[in-house]
Amino acid sequence: MKNTDYATCIGYLRVLEKRMLSKADIDRIVDAPTPEEALRQIGAASEYDFSQLRFPQQYEQVLKSAQVAIFARCYDMSPDPLPVDIVACRYLFHNLKTALKAKLTGASDEG
Repeated sequence: MKNTDYATCIGYLRVLEKRMLSKADIDRIVDAPTPEEALRQIGAASEYDFSQLRFPQQYEQVLKSAQVAIFARCYDMSPDPLPVDIVACRYLFHNLKTALKAKLTGASDEG
């Protein structure tokens, strides 16, 4: 494996790092008086659109779709899927564990 094989992926991830919330953004979100206001603050500080949610508790739908899109983009750019698989494994295992727990307890795994 050459260092240049993953140059596109590294550049993409560095751009994503620059878009992460700052400490000031997080402080504003934590200080928000309502969940709706917290989501509005996150939407203002990022590219995520929470305006279509019927309930603030559905925020995980937006975050999950963003996560899926990021991993899909990384798989597309990566010449070998193994490094992406290694990073994604943590999330896949958690999702499997949550689905199994929901099935065994009869609860909804929708969050």
